[in-house]
Amino acid sequence: MIYEKFRLDYYDWDIYFLEVEDKSDSDKVKKIFKKLNWQDPQIIKEIKNDHKDGGWHLSNGSKRWSMILLYRQIGKKERFSNISHEKRHLEDYMLGWFNINDKESAAILSQNITKLIYEIL
Repeated sequence: MIYEKFRLDYYDWDIYFLEVEDKSDSDKVKKIFKKLNWQDPQIIKEIKNDHKDGGWHLSNGSKRWSMILLYRQIGKKERFSNISHEKRHLEDYMLGWFNINDKESAAILSQNITKLIYEIL
């Protein structure tokens, strides 16, 4: 499993990036969820069932964190497409949480998150 934690200091916000590589990663994901006090048996079940080419965005504004979780990807195009899709959900959540309405600030947030994610790819 690919697992990275990033920090957006300006927003005092942590971003977790998880990419499942095998259905046995379900136990690792469960431990990370427990650490974050997050429960989602459906996601764990889908990992155990070797669900492919999808993902989730999870956020907890009061705890100041978000997560992009990707299931096992079957191709490069699907991987980048799913990262982009879940990253957009993360951005929308943060824009709403911080009541950011101007497009330039939204673009800067997107740029900063993109830099963090693509450093590990």
